[in-house]
This record gives sequence, C-alpha cells and structure tokens, in this order.
Amino acid sequence: MNLKVNQNIVVNVEVEDQSFQSIVADVTEKEIFISLPLEGVVIRNLPVNTSISVYYSASDNQYKFPSTINGKISDNIPLYRIVKPQPKDIVKVQRRDNFRVKTNLSLKLNEYEFITLNISAGGLLFSCNKDLMLKVGDAVTGILFIPPIDNKTIDPIHFQGAVRRVSKNDIPDKMYIALEFVRLNDRDQMNLVQYCFYKQKQNRLIQQNL
Repeated sequence: MNLKVNQNIVVNVEVEDQSFQSIVADVTEKEIFISLPLEGVVIRNLPVNTSISVYYSASDNQYKFPSTINGKISDNIPLYRIVKPQPKDIVKVQRRDNFRVKTNLSLKLNEYEFITLNISAGGLLFSCNKDLMLKVGDAVTGILFIPPIDNKTIDPIHFQGAVRRVSKNDIPDKMYIALEFVRLNDRDQMNLVQYCFYKQKQNRLIQQNL
C-alpha cells in the first residue's frame, strides 16, 4: 500500500453526498489513523460504522478504496480509526473515469485568460479563438483558480498539461480545447477531487429545484 503518513486525502461520505479534507496520521497493520475531516474550517463528526471512500494520490496517479469508521481516539490530537483496505480493494482511478462537472472557473495559460466549461481531477475543457493556434500534443503551463469551498480558501492550482483534443465550437471562429493534467502535485489534485464532489452536489441541487 502506497499511502503515507502526512498525506492529504479526501474522505467522501456517499450517503450524505459530502466530501472532506483529511490527513493520514499513522498506518498500522489493520487500521489507518486520519485527522478529523474538515468542512471548511469546521470539524466534521462522523459516527462509528460510517461507510466512506478514500481518495489519495501517489506517483502521479490517483487511487481510491472503500473503508469504514472504526472509532475515534485522542492522542495529542483527536483521530479517526478507519479500516485499512486489502490490496485488492485499492483501485487506480483511470483518467477516463474521473467524472467531469460543469463549472466556469478562471484559467490562465501563459499570458492568456479563459473560462473553463468543465473540469475533472484529470483535466479540463475550455473555449478559445481559433487564432490561438493550439493543436493536439502541445504542452502547456497553466493556473486554475478555484473558489472557496465552505469558506475555505483554496490556493491557485499550478499545472503542466497537454492538449488532448481540439474540436469545432458552435460559435464561428471559436474552438473547444480539452487539456489533460500531466503534472499536478498531490495536494492540488486532492483539492480538485474535493471541488468536483462539491460542484457535483451543487449541480444536483440545482436540477432538483428546476
């Protein structure tokens, strides 16, 4: 298992459609100890036997596994005990499996500024003028600006990417550009995962109220 102490993780409570940031405090033979998940700046209490999914990054890959809250301990700081997964239960999240959410975020590529159409933990889609002259395979360096989640400010996400698809836009003289994140640090990827869960929930609420 490649989960390490002090690693950033995202804890997703599917029954509540909520996700939270946490940190690995210790890994033992049968359990993993994690910091109490945060909802913004508020500590979130999760009952014993709560089923969760844990997302983490390692070696430029993203993984997930199912687990359960076993209990809570108080050392120097309070920690949750969760079930350590069997190797067969740890799944590598393929880039094509990263779910996309529609969201309009500020994006900066070199000296140009754009607005995203959708994002995932693996990449993003935006629209631009045809004269930008981007083509499939081009390497790019960019900054993605994510708004606060539950009053928690998120630092701009710096990434290296590659153009994976260029397609026609419905608007004349415009085109769609699909980027894949080629290099992204673990913390930024976890922030993206959490934002995608957060935005997915928001979009569902909007659809339910239509």
